[in-house]
Amino acid sequence: MTYSGATWYNYTIQRKGGGYSIQKVIDAVIVDTSAFAKEQCDFLGMYSSMLPSFFQALEFQGVALLSHHIIFEETIRRIGESEILVRLSNLKKSVGKYKDILPLVGVSPEEVTHKIDTLELESKMRRAFEQAYENAVVLPYPDPQDIFNLYFHDQPPFAKSGKKRHEFPDAFVIESVKEYRFEDRNTITLVISDDPDWKATFDGAHSILFADSLSEGMKILQANENLIHVLEVLSAEVDDVVQNLALSEGYELYPYSDVGDFEITDISVESTYSDIIPLSIAEGSATFIIGCSLEVSGSTTIRDEANSFWDKEDGEYLFESFLDISFQGGRADVRCEISVNFDHNDPVGTAILKSAKLITHGNIEVSIDESDIM
Repeated sequence: MTYSGATWYNYTIQRKGGGYSIQKVIDAVIVDTSAFAKEQCDFLGMYSSMLPSFFQALEFQGVALLSHHIIFEETIRRIGESEILVRLSNLKKSVGKYKDILPLVGVSPEEVTHKIDTLELESKMRRAFEQAYENAVVLPYPDPQDIFNLYFHDQPPFAKSGKKRHEFPDAFVIESVKEYRFEDRNTITLVISDDPDWKATFDGAHSILFADSLSEGMKILQANENLIHVLEVLSAEVDDVVQNLALSEGYELYPYSDVGDFEITDISVESTYSDIIPLSIAEGSATFIIGCSLEVSGSTTIRDEANSFWDKEDGEYLFESFLDISFQGGRADVRCEISVNFDHNDPVGTAILKSAKLITHGNIEVSIDESDIM
């Protein structure tokens, strides 16, 4: 169960009369800014340990983190647009709506606003990002002539149509990655991006490995099949914990607009471990993110579209009708971060659940169809 360090990949080379395999090691990683945005730019690990664990894994394995001035600046911008900060801003705006209620629980609106203002969360998120990239390898700008050659010949990442100018930032970063130790056939650069332009550019490249998210990247960097058995022995306990955590969350109904109170009458855990993402692995402990599927029953009020009238000119409802509905068999997918401890000599026999928390950003979406409505 001891962590083994660098991640190796086997490749088979076919020749006449048979083939043989060679090993390559991932020695560098570059992350597209969209991957950070998917994780809400949570560099502080407030909701999930994903980003802090990712950078720790690179440091522990001696994998170089590649950067570029464009990536750095775009990530700073993405931090300012993070949903975490948007929700904090919305909280501040909502304080005024509840100024008569807050004193009932011993809190003044001024106190809440002051705490939000002094939190300086954006600055803290930015500092955490800058610290993570402090020792990154900064790639130089490529020759602009190479970029314009790609542009005028409609070569990836430039498309043959559309607003190609929007692809210039990606083009400079991608070309820099292509020039980074590209001649070394015994190493791999892991590229974490879901951008099809990036994939089209590197298609067939012998020294590039793709992951479309940080979750997939962590599965590659932290691969350890033995730990699956540790999770299996804790499945019943994890199910109970996830169910209890889910009972205290807020929910919204898809595809309906829930405009009334949402009451949950029952939650059951249908499956766990639908997706396992290893965050940190040590000799006697490990932390994972797991995918969980819930079955939800409840009631709420929805807009009765058939009996409501929408005025296209004014862009508003002139008349609204509402329905009280109950449903069962609603489906919701959530992620849960769990930590386990064990004796490395007998991990399966000694595994215990140390902690668990649901990773949520706002309400959990419950999907239903007409057959689920009672």
